[in-house]
Amino acid sequence: MRAWDSYLAPAANVMVQMDKKLLRYLRKNFLWEVPGRFQAMQYFRASEYPVDSRWPDSEEIQALKDNFSEDELRAKCRKWDEDFERNVLLEMEKYPEKFPITRCPECGEVAFTPKSERCGECGHTWYGKNPLRKAP
Repeated sequence: MRAWDSYLAPAANVMVQMDKKLLRYLRKNFLWEVPGRFQAMQYFRASEYPVDSRWPDSEEIQALKDNFSEDELRAKCRKWDEDFERNVLLEMEKYPEKFPITRCPECGEVAFTPKSERCGECGHTWYGKNPLRKAP
């Protein structure tokens, strides 16, 4: 067992129903790793903003506006958000190395970020022992 194994929880061991803190951690740190996020953002932009010709995907956004109502586009964006937990679990099963979950070695709570070395729950610190954080 490596010295840092107690600090990093393998993502594949995540329970089927995530707690709110873990879900918030995953949204904050790995939102773009979950499939469909780019498309969901296109739905959002198409429903909420006028098309800007400077956008690299302005033609795609205009096509979405032409083919769907604002309500349909908002519903598609909301659907992705509602399915986030299921989608992130599926992605974590396929690619656990993309989702390192750092936990406090003292209380076991999820840290702020994967590179954190301080617990927001109990205040414990483990500076210099997180392998995801590069030494200066």
